[in-house]
Amino acid sequence: MRRLFVLVAVGTLLLAGVFLAIFGPPSHATTWVWYGAFVVGGLSILVGGLREAVTVGSTRVPWYVFVGVGQLLFAFSMVVMNADELLSGTSETLFGPLVGLACALFLVFFGVDYVRGGVYMRLPTTE
Repeated sequence: MRRLFVLVAVGTLLLAGVFLAIFGPPSHATTWVWYGAFVVGGLSILVGGLREAVTVGSTRVPWYVFVGVGQLLFAFSMVVMNADELLSGTSETLFGPLVGLACALFLVFFGVDYVRGGVYMRLPTTE
């Protein structure tokens, strides 16, 4: 089950590559922030999907921490993107950015739960 995160990560990184190929490098600072968080989140989820654990110094970091950090980075990129749209006044309606911010809250919940080791939700244990 945890290997499905590899598909999520590869899809995320492909989407980021297509975005970069079509639109070129970001020109606005907030675009760099949300794009960077999106890519690093995808890389973090990729590590969580491929490795059972990573040893950092004398500490063993399990896979679900990487997945949780990736989800938190996705949420951060959604907040930056939607908050910029709300604060700059470029959105014609408030519905889209507010829904994006609400979805980011769900990602934060899932990410924090994964980092904590599945306190509220059961983590997938099968490969």
